[in-house]
Amino acid sequence: VQSPYRTVTQNIMDIATSDAHTVVITLAEPDCNVLYALTLPWLPSHRYASDFSDMRTNPLNLTPSVSAGPLLFAGPDADGSVRLARNPDYWAGPVWLDGWTYRVESDPAQRLALLATGQADLALLPANAVIADPPGPGLTAYGFSDDGFSFVAVNLADPGEPVPGVDAQGNPVDQPPHPILGDVAVRQALAHSLDYDRLIGEVLAGYGGRLTSFVLPTVAWAYAQDLPPVAYDPAAAGALLDGAGWTLNGATIRQRDGKLLSLSLLVNDDDPVRVALGEAIQGQLQAAGFDIALEKADFAQVTGALFDQTYDLALTGWADLGAVPTDEQFWRGEDDLPGAGLNFTSYANPDVAAALATARRLPGCDAGKRGQIYAQAQAQVQADVPYLFVSVQKSVLVYRNRWLGIDPGPWGYDADLADWFLAE
Repeated sequence: VQSPYRTVTQNIMDIATSDAHTVVITLAEPDCNVLYALTLPWLPSHRYASDFSDMRTNPLNLTPSVSAGPLLFAGPDADGSVRLARNPDYWAGPVWLDGWTYRVESDPAQRLALLATGQADLALLPANAVIADPPGPGLTAYGFSDDGFSFVAVNLADPGEPVPGVDAQGNPVDQPPHPILGDVAVRQALAHSLDYDRLIGEVLAGYGGRLTSFVLPTVAWAYAQDLPPVAYDPAAAGALLDGAGWTLNGATIRQRDGKLLSLSLLVNDDDPVRVALGEAIQGQLQAAGFDIALEKADFAQVTGALFDQTYDLALTGWADLGAVPTDEQFWRGEDDLPGAGLNFTSYANPDVAAALATARRLPGCDAGKRGQIYAQAQAQVQADVPYLFVSVQKSVLVYRNRWLGIDPGPWGYDADLADWFLAE
């Protein structure tokens, strides 16, 4: 199955059950992150075809009957909602909740309206929606850092000729570079052209935070504490572009050899916050002399362009990254696979790949030693600029005050589900 997450479990050689309560997992090599890798949701392989040819069509996808969680699938409703029911056999004991009806509502204003009228008890909202329309009486708004970040993906390879990062034998492939973004000086100029504090303050209404590289500040043991974030520095950006031959010469858009410094910025149009962020980024980059065409498309089209590597710049984000840096697949050559790989920027730095592999396999898994290695990798990724790290964003959980025990955190708003209860 060509899932972008297949690398998470590639290290697992065998799974066996030695008795009714024991699972034995054999790895191909040491892996300090294996326990986190095992949190990837599992599927019962014996309920699918032996060759998994029915992966997309198996009825288990829409009517699951296997779960180890605190709630079990109870069925769909006509309006598209999904009903869950308490799992009486949950390993930690049954939760207080009788059940949960989960409904997808794309309009934040409608989510607030459902809360205000008592038709909903809880909703996740973008921060700017809550600021524009504060919750009324009987509701609590709880802001918390997302387990992820927003970034602009920078395509280092030629979007007109996407090729895998390694050949069939695993050897690096000399890829055709992006005609503009293949130059690290241009990428660094992009990074210095963005006023990140202004983006966070004006577009995200302050519900965000600076990020230095690919490890979240919440993963304190691995976060590069001494690495400052990229500074907003228009003068440095201009000097870098001048040195790369992209000059203004009295114009507003830089040119080199008669060609404009033109790039497209892709953003999904179903997220108003992301569209506003894309428009602000477009304006800031154009002020630095870039010619930026903002292209709005639906989420599937943006995701397709990312994975197919047929874009210049794309505003997107990662979520649910977890408590360990398990994102080697963002930076390795073997994950630079047009159509399927998570390294859709075609980033290739053997030093970074080696550092991440060393940190993951370090004998004894000492957090201090691993943190030093991760810090080196973060500094190198920041310097190479495959991403423009925009913000660690925040979400707001709004819920009715009759529910008690809710305490969101960076690893999810329902991690303490067993403590939720309804006040009389």
